[in-house]
Amino acid sequence: MEVKVTKALMKGKPVVVYQTGGIPLQIRDGENGFLIEIRDTAHIASHLYELLTNPAMYRRMSQATSCLYNNRDYLTVSNAICWLFLALWLLGEGEMAWYYRDAKALASCAFPPSRESGHSEGDSPHA
Repeated sequence: MEVKVTKALMKGKPVVVYQTGGIPLQIRDGENGFLIEIRDTAHIASHLYELLTNPAMYRRMSQATSCLYNNRDYLTVSNAICWLFLALWLLGEGEMAWYYRDAKALASCAFPPSRESGHSEGDSPHA
C-alpha cells in the first residue's frame, strides 16, 4: 500500500496512479481513481483533465472513495502494530496455528488501547 494514495483516498480524493506495487489493491479503476500503465503520460493527462472538468464524475468518484477507505487500518501505525505483533509472536511461539485469524484482532487482544489516554489506537490527541 502507498501511504500517499491511502491518505488521498481517505480524504475523498480520486487518484490517477501507476498500476504498480500494492497500489492496484487500493484502487478500483474508474470507481475511485484510475490505474495507468507505467510511463503512459497521455492517459494520466487525459484522466486528470477529465477529473478537473467533469464535476459530476469527480463527485461520484469522491463519494465512492471516502466511503470505501474511511478506515484507519490502512495507516502506517496500525500496520506497524500488526507487523510487530506478528514478529513477536513468531519469535516467541515459532509458528502460527491461527493463520486464518486477523493479526489486528490478535494484536488488539495482546495490546488493548489504554483507558488513560482517552483516545483509541490510531487517534491523535491533536486531530
